[in-house]
Formats: sequence, C-alpha cells, structure tokens
Amino acid sequence: MENALYLKSLKITNFATFEDQEIFFSDKFNAIIGETGSGKSLVLDALQLVLGQRSDKKQIRKGHEHSCLEATFFCDENEVISYLDQSGYPIENNEIIIKRIIYDSGKSKSFVNFQQCSLNFLTSFAKRFIDLVGQFENQKLLSKNYQLVLLDNFAGLNVSVAEYQSNYGQLSKIQTELEELKKLEENSIKELDFVEFQLNEIESVNPSEEEELELKQRKTSIQNYEKKHSVLTEMINYLSGEQNESNILSSMSRISSLLDKSQFFGPEDSKLISDIKLQLEDFSYRISQEAEEELDESELESILKELDEYQKLKRKYGNNISDILAKKEELVAHKEKLTTIASRLASLESEYESKKAFTFNLAKRLHEKRQNFALDLSKELTKNIRLLKMNGASVEIKLSEMDELSLSGITSLEIYVESNPGEGYFLMKDIVSGGELSRILLSIRQILSSRDSISIFVFDEIDTGMGGEIALHIGKALKKVSENSQVVAITHLPQIAINADKLIVVSKDVVIKSDQPRTSSHVREVIGKGILKEVQQMAPLN
Repeated sequence: MENALYLKSLKITNFATFEDQEIFFSDKFNAIIGETGSGKSLVLDALQLVLGQRSDKKQIRKGHEHSCLEATFFCDENEVISYLDQSGYPIENNEIIIKRIIYDSGKSKSFVNFQQCSLNFLTSFAKRFIDLVGQFENQKLLSKNYQLVLLDNFAGLNVSVAEYQSNYGQLSKIQTELEELKKLEENSIKELDFVEFQLNEIESVNPSEEEELELKQRKTSIQNYEKKHSVLTEMINYLSGEQNESNILSSMSRISSLLDKSQFFGPEDSKLISDIKLQLEDFSYRISQEAEEELDESELESILKELDEYQKLKRKYGNNISDILAKKEELVAHKEKLTTIASRLASLESEYESKKAFTFNLAKRLHEKRQNFALDLSKELTKNIRLLKMNGASVEIKLSEMDELSLSGITSLEIYVESNPGEGYFLMKDIVSGGELSRILLSIRQILSSRDSISIFVFDEIDTGMGGEIALHIGKALKKVSENSQVVAITHLPQIAINADKLIVVSKDVVIKSDQPRTSSHVREVIGKGILKEVQQMAPLN
C-alpha cells in the first residue's frame, strides 16, 4: 500500500561533487550506500538544505554561480494538504515541489509549489512531517518534554493533550490579565486622580464646535467695532444727517410732495416712493441704534479667555474639537474601569480559580492515562532493544505528579535503563552510550511509526559503531518502520542494506574537462534481485 506522504525524487545540480543528478526513491525503505568519500552523505545534506537547513556558499560546485536542489513529494494526506493550503502553498496533482537555490553571494531562495517562501516555513514543515534522525535527534531523545510527546503519541492521547493545552492557554491568558489588573490596582488611586483632573479640565470648558465658531465670530465683530462704527456714522449722515441738507430721507420727502402735487403721476407711483421712504427710515433707525452701542471691553476679554481655553485643550488632547471629545469618552471609560477594578479583580480571581480547578482536573486525568500506558511502552521498548542486541537490558518509564501546572500537564517523566540484569536502574542520560541511544531511538520509531504524524524518516549514521548481528536487527527494525512510513538511511553495512526496497548507490570518479581533472559523484538505483548482488559486493552478510 502506497504511503500518503513520501519523497519521490531529489534533483541535485552543481552541489559539491554533484553536477547534475536526479534520484528517485521508493516509498518504503531506501538505503544510501557507497564507498567512503563517494558523496552519499551529500545526498542527505542536499535533502536537509531543501528542508530549511542553513546553507553555505562553499557547497556550490566550483566554477558555478549557484546550486539548485529540488525535492518532489507525493502527498495524499489530508493533514498535509490542509496545512499547505492554509499556509498559502496549495498542491496540485498530489505533488509537493520544494526548491532551494544557493547563490555564491551567500544568499539563498526557497520555493514551495512554485511560490517563494521563508526558511522558517520549510523548517516548520519538516519538523511536523519529516523526521531527520541523526546525532541531534539522539540528544533530543534526552529531553523530558520530547519523551512525554513520544509517550502521548504511543498512547494516542493527542486529543486529550490538545484539550488540556487549550484550557491551559485560556488559564494563562486569565492569569496574565489578573497580573495586569493587580498592577493597575496598585497605581489606580494616583491614576484615577489624574484621569479626573483631565476630565474636569475638559468638562469645565464643555467644548463644542458650534460654540467655538460663535466665539470666533463675536471676537471678529468686536475687533472690527471702530471700522463698523465709522461706516455706520457715514451711512446715517447720508440717510438723515442734519448737517447734510441733501440727505436721502429729506430728498425722499421732497420727491413724495412733488408726486402728490403733480397730476402727471398715478397713485401707484406715490405708494412706491412712500414704501421706499418707510424702508429707508426703518434701516436708518436700526443702524442708528447700532451706532449708539458702546464697545464692551470686558466682553472681548471674556471671549478671548474662552478661546484661549479651547486652544489649551487642543494642545493637550487633539487638533480639533472632535479629537477632544473622543479623548473625553476615552477618559470616561478609563475612569469607569479604574473605579470598578476591585469588583473586576474579584470576579476575575473567581474565574481564574474555577478555570484552574477545571484545568488541573484535566491534567490529573491526562496523567492517569499516561500512567496506564507508561508500563506498556516500557515493556515494548524493552522487547525491541533486546531484539537490537541490548541483551538483558530493560527500560522503565517512571511518571511522577507535579504540584504546578505546565504546558504538558502535571506529569514529570524519567526514562530509566538497566543495562545489566540485577545491577539496578539508572537514568538513561547517565548510562547509555551513543550507539545504545541510537538503538533506543530506533526502537521508539519502530513502535510509533504507525501512530505518528511523521510520514518520512531520514536516518543518518544510525549504524555508527555497530556491526554483525546487531546490524542485522537494525536493518529489520528499519524495515519494520518502513511498513507504515518511508525510510531513507545512509549505511555502510550490508546487514542493513539487504533489508532495503531500493538501494541508492553513490559513486565518484574523475573526468577530464578542458584539460582539467574534475571530480563528479553519480547515483544509480538498484531494486529487486539486483539488491542482493550489490550487497554481496559490499561485504559478507555475516
């Protein structure tokens, strides 16, 4: 049955000793073999670069400006498809194409499904779905958090863990809000005084756009009093001035008298002149009243003072009245918040204690589930490492309950190993060698491969320091992992290579180009009956 996610091919161009090679992989167990120095480790180096490892311009083949590495993955896994789609890199035809170009300037570019992406995204993708197992992964196995994740995967507790972590996140959010509120309470009295001062400052003026406009108009009117009074006086003189014998109203009276005495004009003309005269008299009276008004110096001072208050508010709270009124609303809301801190604090503390009790209960139940499966995982690990020739060794996973909640719950996990029967259990990190750690890691991968979100396992130097019968068992373990996930492993041992579904044979030769010797690495793939023949050339199987 074909895996839902696996590496189909890897193109390597102008990379170290590789000039232009394309490697096709089986979706099961692929063993990369070759003589020392042939370039087999470069294949994994290229794959790691495609998956986000930092690049070095020294890796570019001499004489070229860039290296290009391109990996094509088959994907029919809904979780992966959804992950890429939500990240903005939708797939087509069930293929994920990842390209990395390394330039001699030291920079690089990365692409997923023909769209440029960041190295961080490639790294996140690889960590989630592809396991690169090497020396670093062995050290990772010593992390308590990582050990707990492995136990949860074995126990199938991902849903329970997600539920707990969601509630723990909510609890942390409430705790953060509580801490902020307590700090606010400490400064609330002083801050409340300042807020009330600002509010009083705004409310004492009670600004409005209409009032400001009216004040400005009155100010202008008062400031223009002298000019206006001079104009009014001159107008009155023209209309009815005693020193002006030909003033308009006197002239209108004479015209009206002439009309009355004349027989050449009708009554409508007399009425027209009479109406004009009445309007002029009204106008003359009104401006005479205005001319008699005296300048009130105190009113101007009052207006200027009010406008000055407006300007002070603008300098402190905004460029216009709308900004000031918005600030006032903000201050009112903040004042209410400050005056209700005590009640809000009590309410939030109650909510926090309730959420904490609920979350602690979830953590307790999660811890109990973990305890139920810790013994089973201990037994399976013991059985598997013994098959990998850690004869007589035993593994015991011990869980203890912590008093405080953490992101992983209240479970503290320690892995103990008894290397020799009857000699007692010791912490795994204190007694196991690098080779033994690799075998324990492989045993875990063998157990979890059918339950893990990881679909592709890449093993680098899994057989370091091993040989003989141990290597045969490691080969069988890798074969077992490949039943549910793709495995790509570098090996120099025939006992491991014989278990592969495909051999990727890396060789190196020297050719003359332009009278200069050039070293080139080449790859050929071996499947079926050819595997046994190739392995027999490596060394005897036992």
